[in-house]
Amino acid sequence: MTRGRPPQAANAKKTKAKSKRTETVSDEKFATLKPFGSFVVSDPETKEGYKFMKEDNAAILPHGRDPEAGLDEEQYWIGKIKDIRAEIHDDGSNTVWARVQWFYSGTDVASVVKSFDESAIGKYEKVFSDHFDYVGPEAFNAVVPMAKFNENDPEPPFIAWDRFFRRYNFEYKTRTLKPKPGSSSCTCKLPYNPNDTDPSSLMHFCPRPSCRKAYHHNCLLAAKSKESSTTLISPSSPQITVSNSPRKHKRATRSSLNSISVKSIPDASEQNLAPDNPTFSRSFRLLACSPDTDDNVDLQSLIPLTVQSPAKLDDEAEESDAPPPLKKKRKGRGFTAKKRAPAAPPRWPTRTLADTLGELPFDLLHVAEQPLVRGAAFANGGVSGNIAFVTRARRLVYKLLQGEPLPARWEDVVFVEGQGADLKNAIVKIGASRKVLPPFVCPSCKSAI
Repeated sequence: MTRGRPPQAANAKKTKAKSKRTETVSDEKFATLKPFGSFVVSDPETKEGYKFMKEDNAAILPHGRDPEAGLDEEQYWIGKIKDIRAEIHDDGSNTVWARVQWFYSGTDVASVVKSFDESAIGKYEKVFSDHFDYVGPEAFNAVVPMAKFNENDPEPPFIAWDRFFRRYNFEYKTRTLKPKPGSSSCTCKLPYNPNDTDPSSLMHFCPRPSCRKAYHHNCLLAAKSKESSTTLISPSSPQITVSNSPRKHKRATRSSLNSISVKSIPDASEQNLAPDNPTFSRSFRLLACSPDTDDNVDLQSLIPLTVQSPAKLDDEAEESDAPPPLKKKRKGRGFTAKKRAPAAPPRWPTRTLADTLGELPFDLLHVAEQPLVRGAAFANGGVSGNIAFVTRARRLVYKLLQGEPLPARWEDVVFVEGQGADLKNAIVKIGASRKVLPPFVCPSCKSAI
């Protein structure tokens, strides 16, 4: 059925395939066939037709496997349909062939590149190869979504644990993977392993444009890349934080912005709220770490000054207890009073950052101040973690601080429709643990991550 198929696993069940087609087609023959944009496969039992189109990623029955034996979804071969052609016979019938570009499994790659560590390949992860084949339509099982995962992207798609994804390309002839596993990751140069459920293998992502890199939890600890107890913040900086504990109410209040879980700060007295208390400024520093600039965002400066309205000025004039003293008029021949330029409209005093953030939806702010994390220990984060959600939440908060209106449904901005994600996928929770994550900083730019 296939020519030069991907290597078959040694423990694969060897049974005779139901299809009787054993011939193949040459490159020269395929080039002479009539091109089509799609083909339809009918279910032999229900007679229902299933359409496959060019550029679809499809699950394909492995060569030699009996379709009635039952296969788990991840056991099917996956291929991208690059071309569809058919030989038209004199009786009106046709023979269809699809040119397929294979996705390899980790085992397939390891059978070719002996040094490749397949244990770091996810259960539903595939490696896009430059290996092509011709496959008959009877081997096609279903169209499957295939997410592309770029580890350095601050807005990766949300990838559930049971969804196919790819992050590497494999060049068969040169035996090379691009990007090289671990080359764009942690200082240890070991790749992200989505199978590792150990919390020490969580990866913390720095979103700044000059960084865009994730670091292992244990590597950050070993390098002491975290805020110390002597971390100081400028006394002029607003000291705000949002509790790591989930709240039921939907909007933040000023008091909620000045609270934190009791496990982190047992004494929320006034001296603990001082500017030199680094714990109370942690959420603020996370929020100020932008995916669009290498500088800390001055959140207070985003809030525009507001010009006072004439009505407000009239109200203030009426509230005055005594009229202003009259100035004496100068007497004299030929005296002409100078015309004074109109004064600039007075402005409202700049609102405090805490007051402005207090008007935002609590859950939105709670997402924006999360650390950016991925790894199997953060189960709700899926393969790609909460990185995209936090990125979009921070960008939205910046816009709201600048005076843009709140969308009717901010959730549609942060959680892209169709990806099946919501608030629980954005808030970092490591199993049943209530332990707070260490206050890590990026080893490169020292920003809060």
